[in-house]
Amino acid sequence: MSRIRREIIIVVVPISTIREFIAVDIIGSTTFYYLLKLALKKLVLVEPIAIAGSIVLPLVYKKIAHRSAAPRSSVPPRISLQG
Repeated sequence: MSRIRREIIIVVVPISTIREFIAVDIIGSTTFYYLLKLALKKLVLVEPIAIAGSIVLPLVYKKIAHRSAAPRSSVPPRISLQG
């Protein structure tokens, strides 16, 4: 009987990353979208401007907030379970 070699990859996402995603990407972007729609309601292209603003906000926030953070390793450690 041949043995099949299998690897199990476990990805751990810190709760702080999940909270930041919810706060910035979901709540912050939605709030910014509606604020732009209200502030620019007299313009013709309100919808595209509000959409673009809600897309750009999380990107700018992450660039500014993570600028001082140490660079993370792009390759996660691999754990091999052999039995």
